[in-house]
Amino acid sequence: MLPCLPSHDPSPLPRRAALAHHRDVYRYSYAWPPEVAVAAEVPRRDGYSPAYIARSLEVLADIFANLVPAADLFVSPERVEALFAEQIRRIRAVGPADVKGHLFDVQTEVARQMSSASPAALADYGRFYNTLAAPPAWTRWDDDRAFSWQRVAGVNPMVLRRLDAVPDHVAIGEREMERAVPGRGSLAAALAEGRVFACDYGLFAGAPGGTTHGRRKWLPAPYAVFVSVEGALRPVAIQAGPTPASPVFAPGDGHDWRIARLAVQTADASYHEIVAHLGRTHLVMEAVALATYRQLAPNHPLHVLLAPHLEQTLPINNSAATSLIAPGGAIDLMFGATIEATAGLVKKGLDAFTLPRSSITADLAERGLDDPRTLAEHPYRDDGLLVWAALRRFVEAYVRRYYPSDAAVVADAELAGWAREMGSPQGGRLKGVGPLETVAALAELVAIIVWTGSAQHAAVNFPQYPYMGVLPNMLGAFWAEWPVPGVTADEATLLSILPPYNMAMLQQSTVYQLSSLRMNRLGEYPPLHFHDPGVHPLIARFNADLKEAEGVIAARDRDRFLPYPFLLPSSIPASIHI
Repeated sequence: MLPCLPSHDPSPLPRRAALAHHRDVYRYSYAWPPEVAVAAEVPRRDGYSPAYIARSLEVLADIFANLVPAADLFVSPERVEALFAEQIRRIRAVGPADVKGHLFDVQTEVARQMSSASPAALADYGRFYNTLAAPPAWTRWDDDRAFSWQRVAGVNPMVLRRLDAVPDHVAIGEREMERAVPGRGSLAAALAEGRVFACDYGLFAGAPGGTTHGRRKWLPAPYAVFVSVEGALRPVAIQAGPTPASPVFAPGDGHDWRIARLAVQTADASYHEIVAHLGRTHLVMEAVALATYRQLAPNHPLHVLLAPHLEQTLPINNSAATSLIAPGGAIDLMFGATIEATAGLVKKGLDAFTLPRSSITADLAERGLDDPRTLAEHPYRDDGLLVWAALRRFVEAYVRRYYPSDAAVVADAELAGWAREMGSPQGGRLKGVGPLETVAALAELVAIIVWTGSAQHAAVNFPQYPYMGVLPNMLGAFWAEWPVPGVTADEATLLSILPPYNMAMLQQSTVYQLSSLRMNRLGEYPPLHFHDPGVHPLIARFNADLKEAEGVIAARDRDRFLPYPFLLPSSIPASIHI
């Protein structure tokens, strides 16, 4: 059946009946995370495909094979292979709807069987690279260049912003500037030139720390200042807490500086998982999916376009909510804040998020990162803008095929219901989604949705193993309090802050699992998905644009400090399914 707007449908009664049925099938829940819109249940037809389950089991088998050579780190080394075989059997015994949750739960069960002792040296974390190769960052994490690089090309390039002035609550000034980059001019001059940037993790100030197996954890809330020197970020200083009385550390401060960097990395990991990744991709797309299924008929042109970009999103989010981010799940065990505080931070992150203003162009401009003259090195920005341009052009052409005028947008009752429900307190609760009145506004919103479910998720999901899989580059939590007044940190202090073997393994294995599954690709649509033959040339042009972007990005990557393959179009899934 050709797609059509509701006013053009020759069978309006069956169309309305189908939508009424969908509203019974797809219902909202606001229970967990509290006050956030998720599906009350996942219909069987939206469950995992056999191919998805098979690929997930392959990834798990890779993780288990990697741990066999580290059997001596387990409580019962002689039973390690039997333990892994038992977990595989348990997974195969559950139904398709539950299998993904079990795949996450397996990691926590294996962690319970591993030693809770702490490594005696940093190099001991290399015990977890056996059949799985160590990421490139393993040999380069412990320097300022790698630390700065991760603000623009790591797992979370979403916090850095340009400063016009150092805030009053931050005690970082000219003294720290001269220590960090001697002879490179004053901080005041760099501010005037737009070359000063910061990462603020004050969101976490006061978040209650959790416990794992009786051991306390901490979530730092630092403030880090950087300066652009010859186009690349350089760290100036890090304030350990949210008040001017908090200690400030700069390059040259020995182990205190190493730990201060790690405080930023740890806060960044939490911001990534809670806000940038879970909240602003997974849960945003869940709200979009529910509104789409409930308000746009299956033959509505926008439902047809969006369906492949919503594939498997409901089941993976349900698995995360009932396993990964549930009490006692991996996030609860690995990360610093209590799981209840973590869930509350998800809501805070969404409350500060406005979907119609979340395109990469708008986000970069709002954070002051859109001018390469002040910060030349920014792989997420540069590669993302290429992908966005191709995607935006395709969506614009698709939308204009069905909406020849602004009047056609206003006249579409299903479209009005879709936009209304996404923003409604009784619906998706997405901020800023209001009535759609122009073709341009509709095309922009639909492009943002496709971007969020494809490229944006790829940018914050697939760098997880390359960076969070490197212990001690990035932690979920501090495992000892820092800084301690009057105490200068040493190697023992650093080691006390790092996770024990079982939690290090849980972090590395979990992020490997999350970084290793791609079931579809941006620009690739199922055969015969679009019954309108006029769409096929638009898709061909889209793929040609993506191919051109691929070549440019691949050429850039050859000269970069570390690889940034996460926005190569060939590596971007079309939907959030992991």
